[in-house]
Amino acid sequence: MRVFVLTSLILGCFFGAGFISGKEISAYFSIYGVYSYIAIILSCIVLFFLLQFFLNMSVRLKNFSQFVRYYFGKLGGVVDVLFAICLLILVGSMLAASGEVSVSLGLPRIVLVIITILLSIRVVVGNVKSLGRLNTILVPIMLVVVGVVTIGVSVVMGHVDHIFVGMVSGVEYAFMNIITLGIFMLEVGGEYTARQRFLSALISCVIICVVMLFMNNAILYYNLQDVAMPTLALAQKYGVVVSSVCSVAIWLGLFSTITSLLYMLANYFHRYISSYLISVLMPLSLGAIISVFGFGVIVSYIYSIIGIIGVFIVINTLIIDKKNTRQKSCIHIYD
Repeated sequence: MRVFVLTSLILGCFFGAGFISGKEISAYFSIYGVYSYIAIILSCIVLFFLLQFFLNMSVRLKNFSQFVRYYFGKLGGVVDVLFAICLLILVGSMLAASGEVSVSLGLPRIVLVIITILLSIRVVVGNVKSLGRLNTILVPIMLVVVGVVTIGVSVVMGHVDHIFVGMVSGVEYAFMNIITLGIFMLEVGGEYTARQRFLSALISCVIICVVMLFMNNAILYYNLQDVAMPTLALAQKYGVVVSSVCSVAIWLGLFSTITSLLYMLANYFHRYISSYLISVLMPLSLGAIISVFGFGVIVSYIYSIIGIIGVFIVINTLIIDKKNTRQKSCIHIYD
């Protein structure tokens, strides 16, 4: 049961609007045609090792603050800001996506944005432990809806001349996602056993890989690489009912993610702001400003900033880990 809960937490954090809507898949993979399948598999393998790395780290570093102090020292303040920027971009993306979903349901754009903000405040301020229970309910619903919409489309072999670029894009996607997953796992992973952490990371990455492959296949088949929300465009081919259900599933995905993001950002701002409620409202306000750029622009272009920061953070962490291991080995030999 604990493996299921941790897996749901991982998937709930991963399955944001960018993923469920298919926009991340089309922007990072589908544009590379047939090689996108290879890039997806590579991306999920890299994601598994990164996820396992941060889960194991959560045993000795109980939260993000300890992680920053241990691995970045005097640069900790800069890294704090970089992480906050990454999370704020994602909050802005989720709010922008909620506006898109609101329009797809025939509602004014602002309606679902306000609902998303109010409900996320309720979850994060009210009872953050409900995140685990929330994701065990939302994740299966999202998987079923996306599966119904995308599975069954025939495999289509595309054409592309840039396989290397596709591989790089896949790796960048893994690093982009580990920013949020890594921080969240540092906060919650320490209470699970090594076996539970390994199984949860493995199961999560297998599920992510399978879903991505089916979504990518459907996007290529219908040539939806340039659509703002490919999954929604696919659902619209099946009629109003399926389209509406898919819109709700996309919203569930963004709501699940935004609550996790707000939890992390609220803890960050709470270090400087005494009121926890204001610490929650602050990232929501900044995210609303970022959302003005629009969902498609944020995912296709601004998300690259997160990937670059993710590469820097992980490489520096691995270098410090290797250096500390070497120093301990030398001390042991000396003794």
